[in-house]
Amino acid sequence: MKESENTSMSDKLFDLCELQLLSIIKDAEVSIAKITSSTTDAVKNSAELRELIKSGNGDREKDVVVSAELEERVNEVLVNMQFFDEFSQRIQHIMEIVELIKQESNKEGFLSDPKNSDELFKNIYPIFSMRSEFEVLRKIFPDSGKVDKSELIELF
Repeated sequence: MKESENTSMSDKLFDLCELQLLSIIKDAEVSIAKITSSTTDAVKNSAELRELIKSGNGDREKDVVVSAELEERVNEVLVNMQFFDEFSQRIQHIMEIVELIKQESNKEGFLSDPKNSDELFKNIYPIFSMRSEFEVLRKIFPDSGKVDKSELIELF
């Protein structure tokens, strides 16, 4: 890991936390939009299915199609709600970085000493486990290296 002479490790770590939070907010907006859309479609499918059943026309083929669409929409809602499991894990990872910063800030010069900064980075790097986190990490620490896909956790 190479550091700019003008940027302290503490600045980089706070920038990392900020970018991780912004990434979470962006992902949350997308997930919430998908949940809203899928839920709206599920309600429409449910109403249509109810009307088909009430009419009693006996068009089982259409009943099956509408029922399958409803099931698909409900599954979409569930898949997109899994984001919130990832959300809480990503927030926990940021809290772990902040805790490390707190612990290390008590050591004189630690956050500005490049030798010690490398040591701190070694403690931070294993905190992350999701592709989205490593994408953000590389913005602040471009020399952080590649991660084996088998080590990544993707919840959805």
